[in-house]
Amino acid sequence: MNFKQKVLEYLSLDENQINEYLKPLEELDYGSPSDFIDMDKAVALVTESIENDYKTMIYGDYDADGIMATSIIVNLYAKFNKTPGYYIPSRTIDGYGINLDRAKQIVAKGYKLVITVDNGVSQFEALSYLKENGVKVLLTDHHAFGEEIAPYDVFIHPFKKNKVEENCGAYVAYMLAEAVLKRRDDYLLSLASLATVSDLMPLNLHNRNIVRLGLNYINNTSDHPFRYLYSGEFDAEVFSFQISPKINAFGRVIEDTSINTIIGLFTNTNISKKYEISSKIEHINSIRKNMVNVVSNTQIIYDNEAIIVFDPSLKEGIVGLVCNKYLNQYKKPCIVLTKAEDDVIKGSARSINGTPLNEFFEQEKDLFLTCGGHANAGGLSLNINNLADLIEKFNKFVKDHPYKIELPKYIEIDREDLTIENLNFLKSFAPFGIGFEEPTFKIKLSKNDVYFQNNLLKGNINPITSLIMFNAINVELNDVNEFYGKIKKDTYKKGFISFMVSAINL
Repeated sequence: MNFKQKVLEYLSLDENQINEYLKPLEELDYGSPSDFIDMDKAVALVTESIENDYKTMIYGDYDADGIMATSIIVNLYAKFNKTPGYYIPSRTIDGYGINLDRAKQIVAKGYKLVITVDNGVSQFEALSYLKENGVKVLLTDHHAFGEEIAPYDVFIHPFKKNKVEENCGAYVAYMLAEAVLKRRDDYLLSLASLATVSDLMPLNLHNRNIVRLGLNYINNTSDHPFRYLYSGEFDAEVFSFQISPKINAFGRVIEDTSINTIIGLFTNTNISKKYEISSKIEHINSIRKNMVNVVSNTQIIYDNEAIIVFDPSLKEGIVGLVCNKYLNQYKKPCIVLTKAEDDVIKGSARSINGTPLNEFFEQEKDLFLTCGGHANAGGLSLNINNLADLIEKFNKFVKDHPYKIELPKYIEIDREDLTIENLNFLKSFAPFGIGFEEPTFKIKLSKNDVYFQNNLLKGNINPITSLIMFNAINVELNDVNEFYGKIKKDTYKKGFISFMVSAINL
């Protein structure tokens, strides 16, 4: 079986899927505003607000999805020479979603319409207050909801479509914008494409195609705002590891309402202002990285069956990042907690297949003030007096539900398989992401093919392919070794390939 056949087998694509995935850009179906039930009512409400010059508030969220969704609607109004108000909540001051205090301020300031993006379905108290005080509510969200939904005038959601699918908040906001404009807007679409990847949406047909279109637009636009944060070629991996973490850092680190300055990067045409905001984003991201590194390297760990960390000084916005770092480092289920208020502590949990967090939360729900999530990730809060019980019960649960570290699915290749032709064939199926994973490759090499340089492991596989592994600390090599990794275009040398190693001798 040759390289191309192995890739197709790994991706599990039939002939129809191959044809669909390789369609030219101009033929891509990324969904339609008309797929959404009540989109016509949403368009009518937005159009009414524009024509009657309603004072309008866009209420978003502090993650990349909420920031992109807010920027999309602010830009939409700008196309009609309107300047709506907007608000990105502070994680520390406001918490998630629109709250009653902000709703009271909105009423006091005379707003006539509130458009929620990436939040709203569970904000009963705040939206009830708005409705009671004569404010119209256009509720756009993508989070799961129960039998009851917070009050609204119009509601659009991916679960209220002719064909239900999982989309991010910015996708919903973009579809609203396209419906109002009655045309595709490639810039606004590109913002939604980032949010699709950042919010871990499955790269099924519509999500996948909006990401393809967004990446194509960014790569052919020299002054796109994302280029102030990254200068190379864009792909889904750049979205995940270069752009999204920088945007999310604002909401994790900034505790006051100055997080709202980030919207200017995506709505302002002033170049010097964009440089100013992007420089601040880079600075905040550096702080975020340092905070995670310091905490990860110094904290006392309750290390038994699981890893449990309680640090009262830890910023709430980075507990999930620290939790991820411990999970990757120790390969055990983890809980990281910080002090919230009074005697309340809250944090994040991460797990591995075989130890379902949602089952633990349900089993021990009386232990928590709040808890929720899915099998491998979740959030929780509890009274500090229950910490000892949490440590005991979580360790027992992990022991009773042993986790399974699964070996990666991989394609075995030889040196001669690493060619530009094969790399281009692989890239033709991009973007890769949730539900459509990029292939991992395995290649056998001699110990003499590689060498250490500081914390790097480097080598040459063939005349056009170099091998590199970052953070190659405490790596021990055999005479012959199995290297697992991804195949990438060399970003520094045209016509060359990089084999990016993630693991050795599993």
